[in-house]
Amino acid sequence: QGAVDELPYIDNSYHVSIYKGTGSAQTITTGVKADCIWIKAFSAGGSWVIFDTNRGATKHLSFQSTGAEVTSAQTLTSFNSDGFSVGTDTSYVNNSGTYYMALSFKKQAGFFDVIEWTGNGSGQAIPHDLAAGASMVLMKKKNATQDWAYYFKGSGEVWKRHSLFHKK
Repeated sequence: QGAVDELPYIDNSYHVSIYKGTGSAQTITTGVKADCIWIKAFSAGGSWVIFDTNRGATKHLSFQSTGAEVTSAQTLTSFNSDGFSVGTDTSYVNNSGTYYMALSFKKQAGFFDVIEWTGNGSGQAIPHDLAAGASMVLMKKKNATQDWAYYFKGSGEVWKRHSLFHKK
């Protein structure tokens, strides 16, 4: 175990979980100590919501919205050593009888990173831990209304409000 567990294998860096909402606080075990979690109801309508350890468990952004970050004490309530906990929120993460998919990502050099920075109004290099470069980048201003920006390796361009995360 030990050193082998620390290598960035997909099984200890990423996990897809399916869980059923109860309306009561619950813990979801994934086996991954996630730094970023995306949650989406798939048996009902709703937005993808994204939480990360940089901003804290109770703060989320919605992929279907240009809106600023939202704080809610009853959405994601904690990042745990082997998963996460959700509160009693029925809008995004825990409606009774609704099934949810949660994508859990662990920060790993060369695989995944979550970065916050202060923009300077012009081009700037943003340091990251992805070695040779990113294959996909998602960017969103967290404190004001603004479109999401997406970059995919090989596309050669940045898209705003790309349909990847939006209802058609």
